Amino acid sequence: MPPEFLLQMCLSSLSIILTAIIGIIVKRMNDKSEERRADEKSREEETREAERARREEYSALKDGIIAILRDRIIQADVHFSDRGHATISQKDNIQMMYDAYHRLGGNGIVTKSYRHIMELPVAHEEHA
Repeated sequence: MPPEFLLQMCLSSLSIILTAIIGIIVKRMNDKSEERRADEKSREEETREAERARREEYSALKDGIIAILRDRIIQADVHFSDRGHATISQKDNIQMMYDAYHRLGGNGIVTKSYRHIMELPVAHEEHA
C-alpha cells in the first residue's frame, strides 16, 4: 500500500474517532444540562409548595387572631356593660384591639360593641 493511502486512512480514522468522542462529550453535557433543569424544576416546585404552605398557615393564624380579637371585644362589651363603666386604660386596650382587628381584615361585626364600650362612663383606675 502506498504511504499516501495509509496517511489518508489514518487521517480519516482519526477524524471519525474525534467526531465520535466529540459526540459523546456533547451528549454527556446535554444529559447533565437536562439533569440540572430537572433539579431546578424540582426545587422550584418545592419552593412553590413551601410558599403555599406558608401562605395557608399565615392565613389560618390571621383568621384565628381576628376571631380572638372579635371574641375579646364582644366579651369586654358584656363585662363593661354589666359594670356600667370602663377605665381609660381598658378603653385604650379595646381601641388597640379594635384597630388591630380591622388592620387584619376583620369586618364591622364588632363595631357596635366597640362603640358601646367607648360610650360608657370613664371610671377612675382605683374603682375599676
